[in-house]
Amino acid sequence: MPDRLTSVGIDIGTTTTQLVFSELIIDEGGGFGAVPRVAVVDKRVTYRSGIHFTPLLSPVAIDAEAVRRIVEEEYRIAGVAREEVHAGAVIITGETARKENARSVLRSMEGLAGDFVVATAGSDLEGILAGKGSGAEALSRRSGSVVVNVDMGGGTSNVAVFREGEVSDTSCLNVGGRLIRVSSGGVVQRVSPSVFPLLSSLGLNLVEGDVLDLEGAEMICARMAALLDELFELVPRTPLLMDMLTSHDLRDPGIPMDGVFISGGVGDCVYGGDNLDPFAYGDLGVLLGRAVRSTRLFAIGGGVRPEETIRATVIGAGSHSVELSGSTIGFSDQAVFPMRNIPILKLTPAEEEGCLSQALREKVLWFMDYEGAHQTVAFAFRGIPNPSFEQVQVMAERIIDGLRGYLASSPVLVVLLERDMGKALGYALSSRLPEGIKVVSLDGVKVGNGDYIDIGRPLARGRVLPVVIKTLVFGY
Repeated sequence: MPDRLTSVGIDIGTTTTQLVFSELIIDEGGGFGAVPRVAVVDKRVTYRSGIHFTPLLSPVAIDAEAVRRIVEEEYRIAGVAREEVHAGAVIITGETARKENARSVLRSMEGLAGDFVVATAGSDLEGILAGKGSGAEALSRRSGSVVVNVDMGGGTSNVAVFREGEVSDTSCLNVGGRLIRVSSGGVVQRVSPSVFPLLSSLGLNLVEGDVLDLEGAEMICARMAALLDELFELVPRTPLLMDMLTSHDLRDPGIPMDGVFISGGVGDCVYGGDNLDPFAYGDLGVLLGRAVRSTRLFAIGGGVRPEETIRATVIGAGSHSVELSGSTIGFSDQAVFPMRNIPILKLTPAEEEGCLSQALREKVLWFMDYEGAHQTVAFAFRGIPNPSFEQVQVMAERIIDGLRGYLASSPVLVVLLERDMGKALGYALSSRLPEGIKVVSLDGVKVGNGDYIDIGRPLARGRVLPVVIKTLVFGY
């Protein structure tokens, strides 16, 4: 009989904080003699919270206790007790992830759900999550096309490019609706340092107390929106673009696109908000949304509204796919188990067959936080069918070459393969790694970007490992 699980997702963003409860229906699949696979067979949202302004103690500090009170009150309104929640995830996004006490806020959220994926998202991961929530990834997979998602919030615009359902590129701009806060009369209340280069390019020097008229606000928003066209080389690039990137440029800015979604709070204003006051939310979000509609990038999307806009980044709890990885697994030290909540970076088939080392060097940066520290990551590959000894050795060399920077600070290398070559690749990797770095190499495991994995202690005298794949639920 199918089981029903309650999951929670909490998003603490630059502008807003929100929560979603979902019911996940899981059932066991697999035929006679096959390892059972538990998967989500249906899901539905049972509760959507109100959308709250994220409380701040100061421009550089989140009010952790106030955030916790918001979450606890939403639990009460939803009629959900903590012990009834089986899984969940919390994410701090945008400029909020840069606040001085972001980590303490995450700690204050612990205990509100059964199995939190507690991580401060960097802009790349945040963009990928939003692209899943908006429906961009699913559309790209269904149609075999290239779909871009731009998640425009209060502080940043996170870009993810999906090619045939796989993430092929990411970037992020300091473009957001709440970088300048104003009163209903246009009196400037705060200007984020992130927007200083753009203001300077326009010859503006806004400070608290200045009056920003409608014409000036529209000029600022038009320049912000134009950066999206520059990012994708739809218009000539200017030096300002490099100043407004939060970290790195797109690898392939001129990629032909089949569709474009705009999500996030500004996305709400892109596809609606015509009747709102220009300063309705005490910022430039409404005007920025209107400006985006005039870009060439938006025209590519044809005005098709994504499945979700402001709620795209809210993470529903993980759907649990329980299986055993056995037969040809490899691990160098069972003391590393259990491993929990390890994010997955999946390489595309083209990257595996082409410049694998370069792809690893670039994509592992998705999992670097704003302080420059790497998370532990599980690297997923399709693998080679019936590989020769030489092919296994070459693959091991390419993996290590691409991850030298990552391995300098990580004590364990986790590799996941769809095809049966886990033990052979594990041995090849172990023989090449410096002393002290542990290897976990599993096969028969199919995962995707945005998933997380738990790996339990070895069973059956070390012949199998219990694996829990948590596929984050976005497209509700």
